[in-house]
Amino acid sequence: MKQKKYSFSFLFGLILFCLLPSCLDEDFSALSNQQDLEPIVAIPFIESSTTLLDLIPVDDYIQIDEDEFIHIIYQRDSFAYVESDSLLDVENQFSTVRSMELGAIELEPYEDDFRMTILQLSQNIEDTALGNYFPQGVEYSNENGSAWFPPINPQSAGYYSRPGPNAFQYILIESGIIEISLYNEMPVEITSIDMTLMNMLDSAVIGYFSFDNIAILETAYCELLVENQLLFNDLLMHVHSFHLEGSGEDPFDTDTYVELSYAQGVDVVVSTREVLVKEGLVRFPEEEGPSDTISVDLDFENGMLLSKIDVIEGDFNCSFESSVKTDIDLSFTIPQLKNSQGEIFEFALIVTNTENSGAQNSSYSIDGYNFDLSDSENKLDVYFSSTVVPTLETEDHVLFSENDTVRVSVALDNMVFSSIEGYFGQVEKQIDESELNLEMNALQAIGQGIILSSPIISFISDNSMGIPFEIELQMQGFNNGETVNLAGPKISVVSNEISTTTFTNDNSQIVDFIALNPTQMSYSGTVISNPLGNTGELNFIGPGTGLMIGFEMDLPLQLSIQNLILTDTLEIKNNPFNLIQDSSITAIDYMENTSLVFRVENGFPFDATLDIYLFDSITSLPLDSIRIEFIESAIINNQGRVSETSINNFSIDLEDEQINNFIDANKITIKTKLDSYGNENNFVKLYTDYKFLVGIGIINQFK
Repeated sequence: MKQKKYSFSFLFGLILFCLLPSCLDEDFSALSNQQDLEPIVAIPFIESSTTLLDLIPVDDYIQIDEDEFIHIIYQRDSFAYVESDSLLDVENQFSTVRSMELGAIELEPYEDDFRMTILQLSQNIEDTALGNYFPQGVEYSNENGSAWFPPINPQSAGYYSRPGPNAFQYILIESGIIEISLYNEMPVEITSIDMTLMNMLDSAVIGYFSFDNIAILETAYCELLVENQLLFNDLLMHVHSFHLEGSGEDPFDTDTYVELSYAQGVDVVVSTREVLVKEGLVRFPEEEGPSDTISVDLDFENGMLLSKIDVIEGDFNCSFESSVKTDIDLSFTIPQLKNSQGEIFEFALIVTNTENSGAQNSSYSIDGYNFDLSDSENKLDVYFSSTVVPTLETEDHVLFSENDTVRVSVALDNMVFSSIEGYFGQVEKQIDESELNLEMNALQAIGQGIILSSPIISFISDNSMGIPFEIELQMQGFNNGETVNLAGPKISVVSNEISTTTFTNDNSQIVDFIALNPTQMSYSGTVISNPLGNTGELNFIGPGTGLMIGFEMDLPLQLSIQNLILTDTLEIKNNPFNLIQDSSITAIDYMENTSLVFRVENGFPFDATLDIYLFDSITSLPLDSIRIEFIESAIINNQGRVSETSINNFSIDLEDEQINNFIDANKITIKTKLDSYGNENNFVKLYTDYKFLVGIGIINQFK
């Protein structure tokens, strides 16, 4: 039984209402012997005080304002959650492959020098008689200090074999320059000399060189551009025309004699430069190989444009295949990838020939680095350069082709990031259908047919990501097979803030939803990021960030109601119908007229109907009931609060059977039915200090 409040002022009012003195302190047996028996007696015996707090269950959902106004508030901190990891996946990216041909290699400049002496030339010229003179002339010059140098008419002067560069056994020259210089250290001018450079192996002509009028102790040059020429490393030089005017026509004119010696001759220098080799059997020179930029396209969906990625851990993976027969130093630089000290990410590797071993892989940690993509659109520029490792002199020549390739593949793997910035596009995610149990016991306890005037559901979006969202929810309430759609607005979620979207009776069907008194709510929907597209606002996320959606249902008890039932059950103590001590007679034997009187103070803004039930606690059977129809509501002011209690007085004459029921009763139940329907203003506010007071007494007129 609920604890009741008893008001002595109310009791006093009831006594005044009865307008008769009480004889509770009198013994009925004594009264029977009195000559001046009081013919009329007023006896109060029941007082009931009921408030909303007697009706509403005490739980965490009830909130009472400072002015005693009642709210029922249901909260759910999180019923939907969107993780940042589900919106952006940068963990792995597809490999970016770049194949690069080694291209033609440039041989180091080569130079071969030798002297064609007078003796060699004289032995190789076609005119053998003239050739035989030179030994005599040298001997004569040695004895006399000078000798006649006879003219040599244009004629062949023989073949001269020369070893070629050790850098190759053969090469196919794409382009290059071969130069021959002649230094005339003979005592006479060289009128002309024509030479042919050939491969010794097959006598294939490499090129022709011609010189004219080379003065004594002077040098003459002749160079030849060679293209698409096969060159072996053993060369043959053919002097196919050698022409000297000599010291004079008269062999006896001593004034024209010159000094002759076997050491005199022509110094020949054969040199190569800028020789680009397309293929061959070579020893690789040390030289710069290909260099280029690999643009790694970061593959994101939905129009995402990233500007910054801070990496906790991750790997930059590099895979390579090479058909080049020598090692290549490959260096990589990624200017957009820096560590916390601002140092650019760099690494180098040795690329070996993989024709027999297959692709080789290397991995380099980028832990603690960050990507700066602000000047590019999802592109990571990887700069690389290469250096051909030279073949040692102790190593054999190897095959080479300008079509030899190095295939490099780069990729980002195992990425774990601490933050990402940019524009993340419009990503739509589904909120799977789920159900919530709504423990609306407090509202159910008040009564049925409740319609609230201003219920509010606030959806609280705790967004720790720098991304705005728009959420569209489909929500339905269920109760006893009935369904109501909440049909509210879209939920707007502000970037990196806690934001609230409110459902009211102006933008949703919340009034009908609450009127259903739902026991369950189902929800599903969609959430879309950046609903307005790319507005220039910077998006950002980090690990563990996300969007948590909760709700708060605020039900201020400003309502209309059909059946608000207040019930108060009391024990009847000091039953005024059982005051006579003589068991042989009853109070009814002395009563001529008995009336039941009521004083009802209605502090609620509802009209009321009062039902009173008499019980015998032993049998728990109802003995009798009394109904009082239409008890006027209290008067409310402009703020919707009760300003004046409605005071109502009633009197009911009791018949003998009713009196006997009161005599047998030891328990009384007072049930008050409150109803706001039919009032001019159906919606009224409920406060905890509203009371419904019922005082019951009897007026006896004795015989």
